[in-house]
Amino acid sequence: MILTLDNITKSYSNIKALDSVSTKFETGHIYGLLGRNGAGKSTMIKTLTGKIFADEGTIALDGKDPITDEGAKRNIYSVGEENYFVSGEKIKKIFKEYAYYTNRSFDEMCMLADKFELNINKSWEKQSTGYRTIFKDILALTASESFIFFDEPILGLDATHRDLFYQLMLEKFNLDKCFVISTHLIEEVSKLIDSVKLIHHGKLIVDEEKEALLANLHRVSLNSNESIDLQNIVVLEDKTTPLGRSIIYKGELNIEEDRINNVDLQEYFIAVCK
Repeated sequence: MILTLDNITKSYSNIKALDSVSTKFETGHIYGLLGRNGAGKSTMIKTLTGKIFADEGTIALDGKDPITDEGAKRNIYSVGEENYFVSGEKIKKIFKEYAYYTNRSFDEMCMLADKFELNINKSWEKQSTGYRTIFKDILALTASESFIFFDEPILGLDATHRDLFYQLMLEKFNLDKCFVISTHLIEEVSKLIDSVKLIHHGKLIVDEEKEALLANLHRVSLNSNESIDLQNIVVLEDKTTPLGRSIIYKGELNIEEDRINNVDLQEYFIAVCK
């Protein structure tokens, strides 16, 4: 299945949160939807799930509009900071309601809650920030929809709970699923994702498989008095260090191989999103 965005634009007052964004999400992939605060990540997810409407452009799931077509709509689920639950309602009751009205298993939700040490006999409002996130993550992990969008799914989670979430996500993933993770902890999610979509100031500036992207990224360090021909590469970052210069670039540089180092996804993100 393929979820397609074609020239999606969404503005708030005079600010374009999404600026003519075109891309696609396919089942069988785990995407990293990356960007700084306010870049447009949450706006994209809310637009895809019908929580807000685009000013321009179209969205299609295998050719059908997921906003108006009920069959397509039932194949997309998102979890984020929004709370649509009844005030004061206990998590156990919410699990029962979701099990009754959706294809979720009540026993599975309780089992995951036990793994996370989530007290389901407390209301969702009385949970800490981390446990509210866990509660909503459980609803997403047990969802039957093909496309699952996780908007900041590790907000407030400690290292142990983050590791458990990543483990469960990989266990739940299969070729009939598409997981999209929007987060600031790029170093951690880089181990999970196979494709990168990077939004900067509302524009999609990177849309590429992770391994192909990283294979073309390099770093070279130069002495302070050393010059080099940079004409045949794309310089992403050129900064002064105590020992000289450090350059992150794309392409091939005519220099000794032992002076060239790899660049990880977080370093790349910082370089292009300054």
